[in-house]
Parts: sequence; structure tokens; C-alpha cells
Amino acid sequence: MFEKMKRDSRTTVFLWLAVLLLVLMAACSSSNNENSTESLTNENERSSGEGEPNATGSDDPGVPEINLTYWTNLNNNVASSLQSLSEVEMYKEMEKDTNVKLQFQHPPAGQANQQFNLIMSSRDFADVMEGNWNQYAGGPTKAIEDGVLVPLNDLIEQHAPNFKKVLEDYPQVMGQISTTNGEIYAFPSINVGRYRTFSGNFIRQDWLDELGLNMPETIADWEQVLQTFKEEKGVEAPFSTNLFFLQNIPSFIEAYGVTHDFFVEDGEVRFGPIESGMKQALETMNKWYVEGWLDKDFATNDRKAIDAKLLNDQAGAVPGYIGGSMGSYYVAKADDPTFNLVAAPFPVYEKGEQPRFVPFNFEVSINGQAGITTANEHPVETVRWFDYFYGEEGHMLKNFGVEGVTYEIVDGYPTYTDLIMNNSNGYDIAQSMARYFRANYPTPGMDDDRYLEQYYTLPQQQDAMSVFSEHSDYSRAYRLPPVNHTVEESSELAQIMSDVKTYREEMLLKFIYGDESLDQFDAYVEQINRMGIGRALEMMQTAYDRYTSN
Repeated sequence: MFEKMKRDSRTTVFLWLAVLLLVLMAACSSSNNENSTESLTNENERSSGEGEPNATGSDDPGVPEINLTYWTNLNNNVASSLQSLSEVEMYKEMEKDTNVKLQFQHPPAGQANQQFNLIMSSRDFADVMEGNWNQYAGGPTKAIEDGVLVPLNDLIEQHAPNFKKVLEDYPQVMGQISTTNGEIYAFPSINVGRYRTFSGNFIRQDWLDELGLNMPETIADWEQVLQTFKEEKGVEAPFSTNLFFLQNIPSFIEAYGVTHDFFVEDGEVRFGPIESGMKQALETMNKWYVEGWLDKDFATNDRKAIDAKLLNDQAGAVPGYIGGSMGSYYVAKADDPTFNLVAAPFPVYEKGEQPRFVPFNFEVSINGQAGITTANEHPVETVRWFDYFYGEEGHMLKNFGVEGVTYEIVDGYPTYTDLIMNNSNGYDIAQSMARYFRANYPTPGMDDDRYLEQYYTLPQQQDAMSVFSEHSDYSRAYRLPPVNHTVEESSELAQIMSDVKTYREEMLLKFIYGDESLDQFDAYVEQINRMGIGRALEMMQTAYDRYTSN
């Protein structure tokens, strides 16, 4: 009897199990049918670079949080009110929507380069390091060879659909972010918009009007204007500048078809300081110095000295930036309704010519490049995290912040709210932006012209964008793009150019001051040739040819 009861009980259990199994199978089948469209949609969104709920590729809230250390300089506008980028709203939003938490590491103000070099020496890398990777000894190529950076090609191919599309749409970007071996070394800040020239010369339009002068275009025009400023306005420095601006913001020397560094003409790399046009340019600069049209303190001026001369009506024209210079001048002169500073066209030698050397920014900024280091234990998740900023949602977050908070869509245009444009806590526009997103300085992702159109609030600034950008496309043909070198080339080039640049700057001053006659220009060129500029040109040509082939 006992055995029979056991058999009956076992049979009953089996029957219940069979019924339960059938119920579960039916439920699963129903669930799959109901969600089949949603599952397909999610897969399609992922393939287009959107719809990944977090950087781990999973929408399961139970996926463990990923912590990444992130080293980068703290921008001054952020530092004015915050202690770390972790307090910026953009990153708070990213942390909400992903499983990635960033632990930012910032070097002390003014010590970014020193700390970067110390980190490289100690090999105590953060998971992500953002900055200018060209400053690494040997460049990005050497950084990968030394086991500092992870090459990103395969990771991008598999996990960064947004960034892949950028490379497909703008193939010139590839040559600007890859090593000599074709390895992508960092996620960059990319600008493919219209506005990529942010500096130039500014001139007192109110003085031009008062004195009946036209906006100067040629070197001869500028000589007439500067002479009149000196004689009629009694200014001590009609054109005030310093050594940095003289060598880094294309201006009067470039009107002679040369520049202070390497440039390209008809596919050939050339070195401006040894070209015949440089001799003509230095003759003009010497004349301006002797006549008192060029600030006699240009070699020792810092930015504050230039600013003071302009604001105290002791200079009528200065070089600078649309935002940081022009904007601050108008703030300082707020009580002077007659003050009218405007952008001047880049000067040319003959009327009708186009300026060759507009300070045109290529698509990729050399700053704000985020490399994934070999210390990073989550490269896939990190790549997915960065890829977000090259898609539409990340693009809007980087440039405009959170809709309804920092911007509203007005007639299809993302328009900053008063939180940014008229901050009640007294933050200026740059500081307000920096508290919420990273539009106004280089950082990984795509830039947006609509940010600039609102950041530059003054009509004179908006006009300056057009004036400075007018000849950017023409100038591009003469500008040397951001080429990369092999490790051997980098080392040899650094040794040659260190001596050449020191000598070039020394002689530049002597020629302008008149301490050295320009009759000695040929001897100066011969000395630079002896220093190895021919070999440097050969290496730069190789790098340029390599870039164009990519």
C-alpha cells in the first residue's frame, strides 16, 4: 500500500510539473510576440548610434556602476565658481543616464604641462587623459608605442557608431586624429561649422570716422591710418601688440605671402622665415618701429599692457580674440558711448588680393583630445560613453545643456535661457555656460555654430565672425594641417627646430629694432640652413604627404 501511494504521489507531481511548463512556454511566447517590434527597434537604434541607455550597453539598472578617473585641466570659467568638472550639470546628466561615474583629476592652475609630464614619467595614468597629446615627447605615435595610450580603431569600429559616421562624413578628420601608423589615439573636439577663425586685428572705428579715414585693407592703407592716429590723436602706440601675437596671429608680416612657421604652397612645404617675402615684411616692420607706428614696447608687452593702452586711448588698433578681448573691452568701456571697436580685415599687400594666412582652425582642435590610457579597465564602456557626444543627443547636451533649463527650442533654433544669458547670480555668459556644459572650450564632441551666434552678443562681435572668416576657405590651401610624425622624425625635428626658433626670434627682434641691418638677411638665412632647416623641411614634407594620402 505504501509503495502504491508513493507511485501515485510521484505521478501527480509529474503531471503538475508538465502543466506548469506548458503555462510558462505559452507566457514566454506571448511576451516575445508582444515585444518583438520593440526589440527590433532598440537594435536598430543601437546600430545608428542612438538608444543605448548607458555606456555599458545594457538597460539593466542592476549593472554595476563603473568608475573612471579623468585627468584634464580645469578651465578658468569653470574654476571661477566650481571646484571640479564633476559639478558641471552636463556630467551630472550623463551620470544619471549611464552607469559611468567620473572622478575628475585637475592639475593646479598654470601647472597642467608640468603635471602631465610628471604623470607620464611615473606612469600613474588616469583612465582618461584629456589635453594636447602632441606635447607628449615623440607625439601620439610614441604614446601608443610606449604603452600609454590605447589605439582606438577597433574599439570605434565595434562600439562607436556615431563617431564612425563622423569619420565617414568628414574623412579629413581621420588624418588629424591618427598617428603615422593610422591609429586613432584620442576622441577630439571637432568643428565642421562656418566659424573657425576667432582672432585678428581690432581697430577704433570711431577714430576712423572722426578722422575721415576708410577701413584699411592694404599695407599702404594701414600706414596712412597709423600715421594719422599718431599725428592727430597723439597716441604713443598706434598699433600695440606683443611678441606672441606678432608671431601667432597672422597680420602684417603675412601680407607679404609668408608666415613665421611652415606653410604649404602648391603642395610644397616651405619655411616662412627664410623666404624673400620675410625680408620685405621685416623692412616694413622696422619702418613702423622707427616711425613710432608700431608699439616700441612690443617685445616686452603682456596682454594687460596691450589692454591698458587700448582702454586708455593710447593705441588705436590691437590684435586679440572676438570673445576674450573684444568682449572685455566693451565691458570696460561701458560708460563711453562713443567707443566703437570693430574687426579689421586681414591686411594684404595689393588691393584685391586675398589674405593667405587667416588663423583658420582645422576641423580637429589640438586641445581637448581625450585619450584612453592602458590603465583603463573598461575601454569598451569608455568608448561608448564618448561616442554619445558625437550623436544628436550628446551634441545638444555638450553645446546647449538641458532643454527647458539652459535652452529652449524657439522656431527650430536652440535658444539659451536667461539662466545663461542673464544669470541672476552675476555670472557672465562664459561662466554660466561653463557651469552647465562644455561649449566654449575644446572638449570631445561636435561644436555648433549656434553656440557662437549667441555667445557673441555684441553686433560688433557678430560682424567680427564674418570679417575674420571671410577668407578661411582660401587660406586653408596655404595652412599646414596638424600633421603627425614618426617617433624618429619627432625627435630629430625637435632638436633642429629648438635651435632654429630661438635664433629666428632673436633675429626677428634685431631686424625690427634696426640693431641688425637687413643687408644681413642672406647671412641669417644661411645660418638657419646650417642649423638643418633643409632636413626639417624634408621631414615636414613627408608628414604632409602622409597626411594628404590619408
